[in-house]
Amino acid sequence: MKEESFIRLVLILSFIGLILLYILMQYIEPPEMYPVLAEKDQIIKLNGMIIDIQNAESITYITLIPETPLTVVSFDEVDDSFLYQKVTIEGTVDTYNNKKQLLLDKIKDND
Repeated sequence: MKEESFIRLVLILSFIGLILLYILMQYIEPPEMYPVLAEKDQIIKLNGMIIDIQNAESITYITLIPETPLTVVSFDEVDDSFLYQKVTIEGTVDTYNNKKQLLLDKIKDND
């Protein structure tokens, strides 16, 4: 009987822990930093203005000006309505041809 009660207690506490982790994840945001300073595969957030969007067949290049021009890569088409808008971009830092770039995960209008 004690072993069965112990297993129930452990399962209940595990379930409560998972719920708390899910709630905390809603309030955790990636740090705001420039990709050059970030590590590969780190998720970061940038604020800036989009000055150019180039849609190709399977990739979209976005030029963002946070401080210096930066190219953000997206594998989905990006709506031209973001052009000349202040946005917040969240993405994963990656390296291509020994240069760091940002792979777009989310884009949000700041206006």
